[in-house]
Amino acid sequence: KGDFEGDDEYRRQLSVNGLDAMGELLVPKISVDMPIMHGAGQDVLEHAAGHLAGTSLPVGGKNTRAVITGHSNLKGATLFTRLGELEKGDPFYIKVMGNTLAYRVNDIRIVSPTDTKALKIRKGRDEVTLLTCTGQGNTLRLLVTGERNSMPDQAPLPGASPGDTKQAALVSGVTVTGVLAVGFSLCRSRRVSGRHMSC
Repeated sequence: KGDFEGDDEYRRQLSVNGLDAMGELLVPKISVDMPIMHGAGQDVLEHAAGHLAGTSLPVGGKNTRAVITGHSNLKGATLFTRLGELEKGDPFYIKVMGNTLAYRVNDIRIVSPTDTKALKIRKGRDEVTLLTCTGQGNTLRLLVTGERNSMPDQAPLPGASPGDTKQAALVSGVTVTGVLAVGFSLCRSRRVSGRHMSC
């Protein structure tokens, strides 16, 4: 595990009653409704989405970019398999600490594991990137990024908050170099590389 992922202080962030779940991810178009867990270890990604330790916490705020990872094409589980069906303008939601944050997809790209610039925080933006492996042999990375958007008057999700609560980030994002030091622990390998988004 990366330095952040195994850190007790990190695991206490957004933890309710000592549980590893920090929130919930909902993507209506592709029928995704799953918990967001601390870290992106294999034990997490087999059944849930994982917050990439070292990126912004998924609580919103300017100059933040949380990265949420998930498996694709895992036997017996859909998870992020349909992520590629999303288009610009599609909404997704993060429920955290009693608030519902709305995001609208504004960027979709497939990159190589070495394209570290693709995950940099953009000045003044409040963004969340959904990340999964793609391509033959899972050699590429699909990044679906959404920017913070106002909640609709009537949220299209059962039990969702009627309004989008603006909330300052609890933890700002670290540099991409720091993120990669933690590593992209996705599809197969658990190895960490400072220059390579391992999968």
